[in-house]
Amino acid sequence: MDTSSIDEFWYRRLANKYGHEAAIAAGYFQETKPWTQTYTEVFGLDYFLAPAGTLNVLQFSGAFFPFHEGHRDAIQAAIAYLVSPVFVVIHVDHKEYRHSKGHFDEELFEKSFELAETLNSNSSVQFRIVFEDRMPDGCSRNFTRLYQEIVTANPSCKVWFLAGGDRASFSQTFVDAGRCLIVGRDSEFSDPTILKQQNERIVFLPGRNSSSSTNIRNRND
Repeated sequence: MDTSSIDEFWYRRLANKYGHEAAIAAGYFQETKPWTQTYTEVFGLDYFLAPAGTLNVLQFSGAFFPFHEGHRDAIQAAIAYLVSPVFVVIHVDHKEYRHSKGHFDEELFEKSFELAETLNSNSSVQFRIVFEDRMPDGCSRNFTRLYQEIVTANPSCKVWFLAGGDRASFSQTFVDAGRCLIVGRDSEFSDPTILKQQNERIVFLPGRNSSSSTNIRNRND
């Protein structure tokens, strides 16, 4: 797969149209180092190829420090909405960012992703986990870049970025390109500037789970 044509500065298009602050709020940031390897080169193309017959791919990015029932339920809500075989890529932020949020036992952190194995669906669901810690120095840590590589690897699939309600601003990222499913509680969808973005590619889904990584970390202390 040729990833050389993927725009490493995709956020600039958003900044030019909606302003720099909107681009930053939507999760874009300027690359500070040249690319040495792509996600595809580090993890292998097969790692990002959806199984035959898959119609939808989900990319779920975050610290997941730890991965908890709320995260699982967000994926479950997206699977229920899509009603088709789904391939899930869980994209985990690098250790420096995770640890900036507070302390949590690394062994328990790794074990927490076993929750993803309990997803329920009448259709096939498979998942991969991408740990940013495995990316060599000099590689970007930008979820938008990974999204574009997944799209390139799976041209026959619809690729969705899955976000929690507290990251609804990321929907701005997909106003002009891509697809986004946002799962959150009703109170998080009260902002009309967010709701008016909803269309066939930006979809808001109700979520009822109030689990919090912060509360879990505090209990762990």
